[in-house]
Amino acid sequence: MSQRFVCGLPLMACVVASIGGGCLDDAVKPPPVPRVARIEILAPDSEVLIGHTLQLGIQAFDSGGGNVSAPSVTWESGDPGFITVDSTGLVTATLYSLAGTFPVYATAAQPRLVDTFWVRVHLWGEVKWRVPLGVAPVLGGPAQGPDGTLYVLGEVDTVSFLAATLFAVTPQGHVKWQQRLAKVDGTNYPIVGSDGVVYVVGQYVWAFNSDGSLRWSLTARPNDIPDFHAAALSADGVLFAAMGYDLLALHAGLGDTVWVGPRAPDAGWLLPPHRLHQMERGIALRLRRRHRSAPLGCRRPRYHTAGANFVWQRPRGVRGRLGSPHGLLVDDS
Repeated sequence: MSQRFVCGLPLMACVVASIGGGCLDDAVKPPPVPRVARIEILAPDSEVLIGHTLQLGIQAFDSGGGNVSAPSVTWESGDPGFITVDSTGLVTATLYSLAGTFPVYATAAQPRLVDTFWVRVHLWGEVKWRVPLGVAPVLGGPAQGPDGTLYVLGEVDTVSFLAATLFAVTPQGHVKWQQRLAKVDGTNYPIVGSDGVVYVVGQYVWAFNSDGSLRWSLTARPNDIPDFHAAALSADGVLFAAMGYDLLALHAGLGDTVWVGPRAPDAGWLLPPHRLHQMERGIALRLRRRHRSAPLGCRRPRYHTAGANFVWQRPRGVRGRLGSPHGLLVDDS
C-alpha cells in the first residue's frame, strides 16, 4: 500500500508541474511587435547653402498612425553631382551644386518602404526668404538668440512712431511671435542674453523671454522721444541703458536699478555704449555725448561698471563718424 502511494506522488507532481508550467508560459508571452507601415524623413530645415550640410532623420508609424521604432534605412541622393548623402543621413550641398531642389531617398528593407525628401540648395548671396516687418525703414537690429531666432523691430503703422513691434523670426523666415512696445521706435534695437532673454531699450525698457512672455518692463520714465536709445549687456547680467540724458545700470534678470549714472548736461548720450576690456580698476563703460556748442563733435566719458564712478573723458574731433546706430561692441577679454 505504501508503495502505491509513493509511486503516485511523482505522477501527481508531474501533472501539476505540467499544468502550472503551461499557465506560466501563457502569462509571460510578449506582445506582438507593431508592424512598420510607413516611414517619414525628418529634418530641421528643407534648405541648405552651397558647401553646407543638413542632417536628416527617420520616423516610423504603424497602420494606425502611431509612432513605432524606426527601422534601418539606406540613404540615396537623387542627384549626387549636386548633393550627397552619407549612411547617417547627412546631406552636403557640393561646391559644384546649382541653385535648385534635389531629392533624397530613404529606403527600409523590411518591409520595403521608401520616402522622398526635397532639399532646396541656395547659392551665396541668394535671397533665402523675405519677411515684411513694417512700413518704415528699420535702423536697429536684428539680433540673434542662442536657438537661432532673429529679433528685429518694425514700425507697422503710420499713426504713431512712438511705438514699435518686436518680431521674433525663425531661421526659416516664419514669425514666431510679436509684441507691440510703447516708447520704442525703429532707431532702437534688441539685444539678446546668453539665456535667450531679449531686451529693447527705448524711452521704456522691455525684457521678454524667448517664448514671447514679458519678463519685466521699466515704464516709469519721463515722456521723451526714444530716438537712438541703446544698451549694452555684461556677462555678469547687468544691462547698461543710455536713454536720452540718463545712464542706468539695471539688473538684467529682474529689472532692478543697480546704479544711476550722471545726467548728460547737454544734448544727451549718443549710442551705443561699449563694454571695454578688463582693467585693473574694473570694467569701464564708454559713452559718447553731443555738445550744443559743437554738434559734430563729442566727448567720450568712461565709467566703472561696478558703480557710476567717473574715470575720465576726452574730446573727439569733429571729423569722422560719430558712430552707427546698428552696432554694439562687447569685449570681456
